[in-house]
Amino acid sequence: MVQIAHQISDCPGGGDWPKLGRLPNHATQGAAMLTLTAPTEADADAIRALFRGFPYRAFQQRRQRIDPGQLASMLWDQTRRAMAQPECDFAAARAGAELLGLAGLAPDTWHSEVFAMPMARIQPFLIYPRPSLVGPELLASILNDARRRGYAHLSCRLDASDWAAIHVLEADGFYLVDGSQKLTRRLGGPAAPPLAECAAPEGLSLDDLRPGEEDALAALASRSHDTNHFFNDPALKRDAAQRLFEEWVRRCCRGLARHVFVARRDGTPVGFVTYLGAPALEKRLGLRIIILDFIVIDRAEQGHGMGRWLLGETLRRLAGAYDWVELRTSYNNYPALALYHRMGFETIASDVILHKRLR
Repeated sequence: MVQIAHQISDCPGGGDWPKLGRLPNHATQGAAMLTLTAPTEADADAIRALFRGFPYRAFQQRRQRIDPGQLASMLWDQTRRAMAQPECDFAAARAGAELLGLAGLAPDTWHSEVFAMPMARIQPFLIYPRPSLVGPELLASILNDARRRGYAHLSCRLDASDWAAIHVLEADGFYLVDGSQKLTRRLGGPAAPPLAECAAPEGLSLDDLRPGEEDALAALASRSHDTNHFFNDPALKRDAAQRLFEEWVRRCCRGLARHVFVARRDGTPVGFVTYLGAPALEKRLGLRIIILDFIVIDRAEQGHGMGRWLLGETLRRLAGAYDWVELRTSYNNYPALALYHRMGFETIASDVILHKRLR
């Protein structure tokens, strides 16, 4: 990594002095040099402080009773493991001894195979202490690494309230491909809202995935679902985006998902629900969380209450094993959002996804 330096003024009235989040020792006076270097294990405390100070997820943490310090430690553990991988790149922005930003770049190996182009993701992209100063420099460093490695396509997921970071990416040619809402509801304990009873539509049964059904579920997904952010990117072929989703369903059936429930009519799958585990959250935070990944319903079965029944019945079966269920869905998936709210979910966060074609 090439080190850069800029002289900045650390006076409280200057530039984009942080209004939304604080790191320790921001009150230093005088001039400092902004440098970009690769982070190391010695930066552990500063990186944890950077994660902990992120100002846009406080509501989610309060609602789900997530300890910010434990969450920051979990994110540092993930970052440290990524830093040890030779295929990943990281840049840290500093003013003197103070860490003001962190960015990482990791390959998307599976996406690269499906779309037949080298793809990578930027994660994290933390610039909130001094966004207009730190953001362009960190992004330039990461883009240099991406070009050096020959990537053709980049993606980045940001909190939808992190406007400064969004604008930095947009100014460098990134474009919006989706926005999502994150929803949650309690499953266990006295504070969990009751699950409304919903009778099964006539002729339908619900059971666990059976051996040999993965191709049928992949085909069902292919003809019934076309609303993920890959379809919104003009740089990506729609048939490849469809194959990506089909292969994801197959991977879920082969063990990626912790639970797969299948609705059948006369023995034929006409809908399914997949739930993913969250082992890192369970281990570090002590929360039993399950992630609702997909609900897929055959188009011929839609509009007859099947979605509400699938959701309610599967949550009822999981309620004794988990404290929380959470999910993401596109911001304009209005029927799904209406269903989730009727079933006791509440919105706790929102994200945007941006892409950039490098060549």
